[in-house]
Amino acid sequence: MQLIKSPNSLGGEIQGIELKKQLNEEQIQFINHSWDERLVLVFKNQNLNDYDLITEFSTFILKGQSYEAEEGHCDDLSLIHI
Repeated sequence: MQLIKSPNSLGGEIQGIELKKQLNEEQIQFINHSWDERLVLVFKNQNLNDYDLITEFSTFILKGQSYEAEEGHCDDLSLIHI
């Protein structure tokens, strides 16, 4: 997994992470850190269909007064897909 920083903008490309698969804690932390650093992330060649997006969005669970992603899912990914 790596972050390729864009030389012309704040963005970056994440390589080596398959978004269709359940993410581990290391991958989630890497995505969160990269997003904090670069503000815009691109995940090329993911081939996510509508079912994949709905599946990811359905991983949110109620915790206290708010929702967050279940373990193994990145709650930030929904913002990336939009």
